[in-house]
Amino acid sequence: MITLTAASSLTRKSINFTVIAVIALIFLKFSLSLALAYWKAAHPPPPAPPTVAFGKLSRIDFTANNNQGLTASISAYKIETVGNVLPPTPDTGKIYFMPHTPPNLLALERATELAHKMNFGSEAIPVAGNKNQYKFLDLKNFQHQLIIDTTNNNFSIKNSYVEEEISPLPPKEKIIETAKNFLSSYGFNKEDLLNGNFQVVPLIYQDGDFNEVPSLAEANASRIIFSRGLLDEYPIVNSANLVYLLQTNNTDPGKRIIEANYIYYPIDKQTSATYPLKTASLAYEELKAGKGFLNKFTAPQDSVVIRKVYLAYFDSEKPQPYLQLIFVFEGDGGFQAFVPAVTSEWVQ
Repeated sequence: MITLTAASSLTRKSINFTVIAVIALIFLKFSLSLALAYWKAAHPPPPAPPTVAFGKLSRIDFTANNNQGLTASISAYKIETVGNVLPPTPDTGKIYFMPHTPPNLLALERATELAHKMNFGSEAIPVAGNKNQYKFLDLKNFQHQLIIDTTNNNFSIKNSYVEEEISPLPPKEKIIETAKNFLSSYGFNKEDLLNGNFQVVPLIYQDGDFNEVPSLAEANASRIIFSRGLLDEYPIVNSANLVYLLQTNNTDPGKRIIEANYIYYPIDKQTSATYPLKTASLAYEELKAGKGFLNKFTAPQDSVVIRKVYLAYFDSEKPQPYLQLIFVFEGDGGFQAFVPAVTSEWVQ
């Protein structure tokens, strides 16, 4: 028969064993979880193969945006990025479908209604060379003109500028708010534009033209440039200011907007496909071989120092079926060049 002392000792030993066993199990589970996490980090699953659901893509027409041509005119390049290396890039990237509205019988009627709402009260005047574009005049000032593309309501405004005493320009925030309100009031309230990026360029009217000045305090006009926000963490770039307003602080609406441009094509973010991408090194070799497209070069020279390389989506001023990724190279002298990012076998 077991004594009370022996029973008590056995109970204590059982409890100690149980506690040790529980601690050991917890430690073992933690160690296994840590080992599994390390193994997964060291052996990531292979990326999903590109879907290439759109088939072969059309070659990007950079020249539609009046860029300066191929990069073959530059004899030498030098990489001076952070660490003097090209950035790593993913194996695949998303390409987005860009839907376009086909012409319809009511398009001109609706464009005319929009023009009249914007105080351009004339009848529609066909624009030579483009069957979808029509001009409308401000009946109080024939120099104040609107051109609308009836297929998509993209428009441009031109106005004469008469120098007169007007109040100083308001702060940058107020200038942006006024420009956004102008677009929104006529139904041009695209979320990715109104919540995108804004650049305010101070201008002064001198010698018959508007020229940039260092600050708004010196300006009597400003150019507000709209650009879409990030898509999949990539910027959306173009080689022309697709959406901008050149405005003064004139209280007369017919005189305030001197120039405007609105070119916007929607992106169907629900319809995309993945495509294989070039490496940054291959894109750089194509740039050196003259296969890139020179977009900006304010101080042209024979050689270029590249300071920044990144992926971006290219938004054209002409309709394009897909929003495609490109490599952007930027460097000294205001240099900026583009190289298509999708591998060549998937471009026709």
